[in-house]
Amino acid sequence: MALHLIIDGYNLIRTTDLVQAEAEEGLAAGRDRLLTELAAYRRLRRHQITVVFDGAAPLRAQTSREHGLKVVYTPVGRTADQHIIKLVEASRDQVVVVSSDAELCRSAEARGAEIILSPEFRQRLALAKLTEIGAESDDQERPSKPGKGPSRRLPKRLRRRTRRLDKL
Repeated sequence: MALHLIIDGYNLIRTTDLVQAEAEEGLAAGRDRLLTELAAYRRLRRHQITVVFDGAAPLRAQTSREHGLKVVYTPVGRTADQHIIKLVEASRDQVVVVSSDAELCRSAEARGAEIILSPEFRQRLALAKLTEIGAESDDQERPSKPGKGPSRRLPKRLRRRTRRLDKL
């Protein structure tokens, strides 16, 4: 099963350092920078990524493909949160919702999606970028894994969440 990331676009912009780009250059600049970073991440990880922004379309959701990402602008009268919940309900893949909106996170999790908060996802974006740079410049073999792991297993729900989020 493929991993599908559904990202609350403006939430991710406003809870990370991209808010500076937005403040200095405008909302479009913040969106463009976010989409550029997500496209680079997609090239590394090959996950399906949908970014949802609050509205520009008057009657129905406007969907486009940019940099290999599915970008959705919600229609007037529907919030990005509502559209994200609709996408979670319709998805057959493993879904990870990226947002720091507490209400959206609770709703998505109740529908079977895994949640990752925007600042944590931002760190994963940075780590993936560093990993790519390190892999290009590092020709050494990776060190072997340490011996035994912890003697106690996590609860099943946490093990499943960990497996899904490790794919990020």
